[in-house]
Amino acid sequence: MNSTKDRLVWLACGVLLIAWVIAAAANLGLRHIWINIDEAEELFHWNYTPLLLGAALVLAGGVLAWLFYSLGTQELREKAAMEKRFRQILEEACRGTMHTLSSALDLRDDGTYGHSQRVTGYSVAIGKRMGLDHNELQILAWGSLLHDLGKIGIRDEILLKAGPLDENERMQINKHAIIGWQLVKGIPFLAKTADLIRHHHERWDGTGYPDRLKGNEIPLLARIFTVADAFDAMTSLRPYRSVPFDIDEARAVIKAESGKQFCPQVVEAFLSISDLELEEVRNHSIMPLSDPRVLYLLDIASEDISDAYYQDILTGTRNRSAWEMKRAQMILKRGQDLGILVFIDLDGFKDVNDIHGHPAGDRVLADLGARLLQIGCESYRLGGDEFILWFPKETTLADVSKRMESIAANFVTDWKHLKCGLTVSWGVAMATEATESLDQLLYEADRAMYGRKRSNRAGYYTPIYPVGSNYPIMENDQVKLAKKKIKPQTVHRNGT
Repeated sequence: MNSTKDRLVWLACGVLLIAWVIAAAANLGLRHIWINIDEAEELFHWNYTPLLLGAALVLAGGVLAWLFYSLGTQELREKAAMEKRFRQILEEACRGTMHTLSSALDLRDDGTYGHSQRVTGYSVAIGKRMGLDHNELQILAWGSLLHDLGKIGIRDEILLKAGPLDENERMQINKHAIIGWQLVKGIPFLAKTADLIRHHHERWDGTGYPDRLKGNEIPLLARIFTVADAFDAMTSLRPYRSVPFDIDEARAVIKAESGKQFCPQVVEAFLSISDLELEEVRNHSIMPLSDPRVLYLLDIASEDISDAYYQDILTGTRNRSAWEMKRAQMILKRGQDLGILVFIDLDGFKDVNDIHGHPAGDRVLADLGARLLQIGCESYRLGGDEFILWFPKETTLADVSKRMESIAANFVTDWKHLKCGLTVSWGVAMATEATESLDQLLYEADRAMYGRKRSNRAGYYTPIYPVGSNYPIMENDQVKLAKKKIKPQTVHRNGT
């Protein structure tokens, strides 16, 4: 019942139902109720016309309400369709990037071209036999596709060497697992694949690398990939093997290495895969990456990602990645649920670095970060000397004002010995029912903060205001502006 046609049908049914009730009450046929008003009035001892007029008004109100509702839902549907399209574009870009990257890695080494695609298919086939759920299969697919990402950090003379590697060269090429792990752990939607990439060369008996993990210490997805990787290596042309193994020969080797190089459970699952399915993977290079959003959504809700990833090392506040995560979590919020946002910037910070050196600048930033953490809200370092504070809607404007004025004034006092004019500029925006996004709130706070900078006013006098309101000039600002002969400015939401 979401289409306009369905709504019209139900509206007509409602009108007929009202008419039937009135007709029944007057003991008339449905047709007579509209044309024999006098007859109806004779049966009742009161005027029947006001009743019909009232019913008409109710009906008109219902029609208007339905029209407004339809217009509102149409706007929401259009916005939802647009957001869906954006997600589809992002997914396609993500999928295309991963495919291109894996293909580029394979092209760098002609001897392993297509390896990443094939081993992805083998890994997923094993994972299905072991009962992995959809999310785990997606992580396994991504990790398998990018398992050799770290080889971009290995020199060509080592990676492409035709002969055997010496001990030093072997140590260098073994570093590709660590390099790949370091690259993906910093990408939110790929962070789940980091363990597979790091440990895909571990052995069940503990003689692998880089961490010499043993048995069940090795992550399950890495254990699955190890078998798939070995099978593809044995059944493919390699510089050190002129004739590849057939499927039966490779199966025999993997079975013999069960409990030594490979996990016995994984080997059992692999041996249950038919030759036909293995051939299909090889012939078509299966790419089971139908839903790249799974990894991203997992990371949003995940609790096992290290908190250090979202923490700014210098200031102790949350970092830019954490802020982007906050934006993603708040994307469906509207109105006052968006809370209160403070945008903070340091004035004179460049002079601190230029005059006293960057170590002094680091100490200034670390001190400000520590003070912001004491406020008791969500604090983020956006970059450089810019910070964001976010308060839930339950927080009052007076409370935010009191905390910020205290923090900023004390900070300026404690660092005035640097004689660099170090001050704190900040602007605040409070969401109203008309606020549509966290980005809008940030824009308002940022605009207020820079409005004060343009007026050359001390930051710790910044007023509090709701989104869209005029920016008030506080009394102590009037005194400061009068001394400088600067005319106060009123900035409106439309920038006039």
